[in-house]
Amino acid sequence: MSSLMQSVSTVIGSCFLAVLTSGAIALLCYAARVLDMVVTVRNSRMTFQHIMVLLDASSLLLVAAGPFAVLVKASTVTELCSRVPQMTNSSHVSLSNAVDYERQHLVSFIANSKAGFSVKGTQFNATS
Repeated sequence: MSSLMQSVSTVIGSCFLAVLTSGAIALLCYAARVLDMVVTVRNSRMTFQHIMVLLDASSLLLVAAGPFAVLVKASTVTELCSRVPQMTNSSHVSLSNAVDYERQHLVSFIANSKAGFSVKGTQFNATS
């Protein structure tokens, strides 16, 4: 089961990188079209055809925004996973003052597992 999960996560990671790359390429294409339009309009006046080309190019922004929205959601998953050890540590209140070594072991295991969304060894979080 573990090898199946490992192979599936490798394929999904490659697909995720492909989607992010396509979003970046769409953003570059949009920038190139807008720059081309600026140069064209500078040499002549803006026509209805120019406006239609800009509207057509703006659809590339939607294509580019999708993968980056997925990246933000992936970083949110990592941020939520980073809070699990604290939540686990505070969830069980013991009436005695003795240290609960089983819970301490569980919290350290969760904290050391570095759970979150990672692709090809790189973990996505809000700061990256």
